[in-house]
Amino acid sequence: AVIGPITAFGAATIAVTQTDIKRVLAYSTISQLGYMMLGLGAGSAVIGMFHLVTHACFKALLFLGAGSVIHGAGAQEVDQLGGLFSKMRITAITFFVATLAISGVPPLAGFWSKDAILAATFHSGHPILFTLAAAGSGLTAFYMFRIFYLTFCGKYRGKGHPHESPWVMTIPLILLAVASALIGLPGSPLGGNAFQHFLGDHHAAHHSVGLILLCIAIPLTGIAAATWRYLWDRPLLPASAQKIVSPLYQLAANKYYIDELYDFLFVKTVANLSQVSFRFDARIVDGLVNAVGSVTLLISRIKGLFDAIVIDGVVNGVAQTIGSIGKLARRLQTGLIQQYILLAACGSALLLIWRLSQ
Repeated sequence: AVIGPITAFGAATIAVTQTDIKRVLAYSTISQLGYMMLGLGAGSAVIGMFHLVTHACFKALLFLGAGSVIHGAGAQEVDQLGGLFSKMRITAITFFVATLAISGVPPLAGFWSKDAILAATFHSGHPILFTLAAAGSGLTAFYMFRIFYLTFCGKYRGKGHPHESPWVMTIPLILLAVASALIGLPGSPLGGNAFQHFLGDHHAAHHSVGLILLCIAIPLTGIAAATWRYLWDRPLLPASAQKIVSPLYQLAANKYYIDELYDFLFVKTVANLSQVSFRFDARIVDGLVNAVGSVTLLISRIKGLFDAIVIDGVVNGVAQTIGSIGKLARRLQTGLIQQYILLAACGSALLLIWRLSQ
C-alpha cells in the first residue's frame, strides 16, 4: 500500500517532464503498476486485477498509437510532432479515446478501475496514501493530455509529410479503442460488478456520491490544466512560482537521479570490487601460485643435479671401478697352464716364506 502510491505518483511526475512519446507511456505504465499494487495493498486483489485488465487495453492502444505516429510522422519527440489530427485522424481519435480512458474519465474503462482503487484507499483510513494516489491520478490526466495536445494539435513542427498508417495498423487501433471504452463496464455498478463476482469478491463496495464526484473532478482538473497550458499556451504558474518549482522539475526530469544512484551503489561498486578482486587474484593468488611453482621448479632442478652428480656419480663410479678391476683381473686369465702353475708355485713359496718368518 505504501509502495503503490509512491510508485504511481513518482512515475507520474517523471512522465510530465518527458518529451519522447514512448518514454511518456513507459513511465505511465510504471505509474499504473503502482495503482495495481495500491489496490492490492488496500485490501483487494480483485480491484488490482480489474485495473490490470482495463490498463491492458488502453495502454496497448496508446503504445500502438504511438507506433502509428512514429510510422506516419517519422519522429517520436514531441517537438517534431504537432498538428497530426487532420493528417492521422484514425490514430488521433483512437489515441484520444485511450487518453480519456487512462485519465479516468467516465464512463470509459479507466474510470471504473481507478475509481475503485481510489475509493478503497480512501476507505482504508490512510489519508496520505489517498492524497498521493489522487495527485497521481490528476497528473496522469495532465501528462496524457499534454502528450495528446503536443502530438495532434497545433502546428506540425516536423519535416516531411505525415500520413495515416495502413489498415493493418488502424484496425487494431479501432478494436482496442472499443475495448478501452467498454471493458470496464463488467466491473462497474452498471454491469453489476460481474468482474468482481467472477473472481470471487461478492462484497462490491457502494461509494458515496461525494467520493464519486471527487474521483471525477481529479482527472478533469488535470485535463483543464493541460488544456490551459498546452492547447491555449498559457502559463500555469507566475514567473516567481516557476523559479521555485524549477528545481523540482529538473529533479523529476532527471528521474530523481535513480539511475545515477543505482549506477553508484551497484554498477560502479560491483565494478570496483571486480577490479580489486582481479588485482588480488593477479597479484596475490597468482603470485603465490607462481612463487610455489618457481620454488618447486628450483627444488626439482636441485634434485635433478643431485641425482645426476651424486647418486648417478656413485653408481657409475662403482661400476667403472669394478670394470677397471675386471680389466686388470682379466689380464691374469691368459689360458696358459704354465703361467697358472708358475703363479701357484710363487704363491706357495710366498706363503711358506711368510710362515717360516713367524
